[in-house]
Amino acid sequence: MGTGVVNLKIGHFELELPFSDLRRLSSAIAPYEVYAIQGVKGSFRLSSPQVGIALNGYKQMGLNALRYEAALVNGTNGAFDNNVEKDFYGRLAFSRLFDGFLKSVRLGGLYYKGMQNLRDLAGNPYPTAAMRDYWGDEFSINVHANPENASFYRWGIDASIDLKIPDFSLGPLPLGWSINLYGQYLVGHDDDIDMTNMNMPYFGSSGDAGGGDIHKSLASHDPDWLTRPFDYSGGFVGADIIVLPAKFYLIGRYDWLTASNQWADPVDGVDGAYVRPAGSASWLDGEIRRYNGDPMPRGMTSNLQANPDDAINSLSRISIGFRFHFIQPVTLIYEYSSQQNLWGFPEPPPLMYNPDWVAGMGRIVNVDSNWHMIMFMFAF
Repeated sequence: MGTGVVNLKIGHFELELPFSDLRRLSSAIAPYEVYAIQGVKGSFRLSSPQVGIALNGYKQMGLNALRYEAALVNGTNGAFDNNVEKDFYGRLAFSRLFDGFLKSVRLGGLYYKGMQNLRDLAGNPYPTAAMRDYWGDEFSINVHANPENASFYRWGIDASIDLKIPDFSLGPLPLGWSINLYGQYLVGHDDDIDMTNMNMPYFGSSGDAGGGDIHKSLASHDPDWLTRPFDYSGGFVGADIIVLPAKFYLIGRYDWLTASNQWADPVDGVDGAYVRPAGSASWLDGEIRRYNGDPMPRGMTSNLQANPDDAINSLSRISIGFRFHFIQPVTLIYEYSSQQNLWGFPEPPPLMYNPDWVAGMGRIVNVDSNWHMIMFMFAF
């Protein structure tokens, strides 16, 4: 149960996050966004159960309590693989009980340090093995840099506060509600989510290895590697309200996320520091000037180079709803969410290499959405 001073976990388990993305009152379509972010498709995701070993414990000291976890994991989102670099996760939280309107306060922090091989990420569809073989055979260049491993980290702080409104009633309705207020702030950094050669060829829709303007002849086979860091920060704040114990709950949460050094943005926000120099692709000059190597529709991505005053680099979502356990074993769940922008993984057409489209790299996309969710759940 994890309530002893020293507990050992081995195998496939969820990291002891301050707020579980697998056990929450909000629905599956409104996860904790900051936990799920991935710079590259298939790469590490903090919300996923990991494979490894963990030491954790809980110590009650009168009105105070201390909880900790130290874990050594693969960082493969549940895939069993002994031949990967091992990652470290640590968490420490302090809590205190009170008597009165304020019932308890918990403050905590987490840190994750890992390393990832971007060549063999599960679920990363691009570039394909056939494309890597082609570039290797024709030009003696490797899609990925050497060393192939990129390090990354996550750190965050969190708080949770329990309140109890004094018992009183409004007619038949009791209003002595219990309220949990909570929040998380998280920062993420990946050292290199590109790891590709700046001199990679570009394949147009009608071109081949000798296709003139739409294919650049490599001046040298010496690798010139691009290093693109990826940084983001964000979090969530929310409230769960117990209107009727074990019967009726109100839920609400606000999520936000801001990302920098995204796909197709100038590296580190420096003007002119494009994903690759214009000369690394042989597009017509006008196309280079117009798109800067990024032919995605401007309205979808609005990168910093194309629209520095209105770049799409953040997303947000608000969710409200309730859970009503009205007849055992039936529960009614309703939720409304409104989201501005989303995190996605735009990908190039097959057999095309665009200097700004790399290895399933993601970015925030201009797609807004609103939805209602109604669900009946049967729990015996």
